Amino acid sequence: MFQDYSSLEVVATATCVSDAQLVCETLPLDLLVLDLFLPDGNGISVADVFLQYSPNGKIIILSGQASSFQVPDQLLPHILGVVDKTSAYQNIQVLLDGLSDNPVYALTPRQFEIYKLIGAGMQNKEIAKYLNLAIPTVETHRKLIVRELGVSGAELIRNAALFNRSNANHF
Repeated sequence: MFQDYSSLEVVATATCVSDAQLVCETLPLDLLVLDLFLPDGNGISVADVFLQYSPNGKIIILSGQASSFQVPDQLLPHILGVVDKTSAYQNIQVLLDGLSDNPVYALTPRQFEIYKLIGAGMQNKEIAKYLNLAIPTVETHRKLIVRELGVSGAELIRNAALFNRSNANHF
């Protein structure tokens, strides 16, 4: 599946938590496709190690219970989607297509998190309270997002809302 995406290179695969953590510690990674249930433990511990070594990395989670899975708060800014294993191939393709085409995925994890909150209809003051940030910090991130995406303030709100709607099944 990944060979269809010239911007992606599979650098490793792992079949257990210990091997996956070792890969995360030793190789520079941008994207982690992660099964939550591995033979020797929970995949969330792999995601935690991945983010220690790749703090700007993105994660696609595979789960047999994707519709009921709650993304841990520390992972939320990094999650591209949570995909049900029964339809993993098609859903991963949608996420990867968006990754290569959508400049939103070039945002930092904090900017991406704020972008999604803007799309949820939150104002700067609400975002600041929710993320425990100062309002000027949120305003600065918002300006950087506008600049990175090349949109106006109104377009930002519209695009973020559309992004949230189109990715609702993946978060």
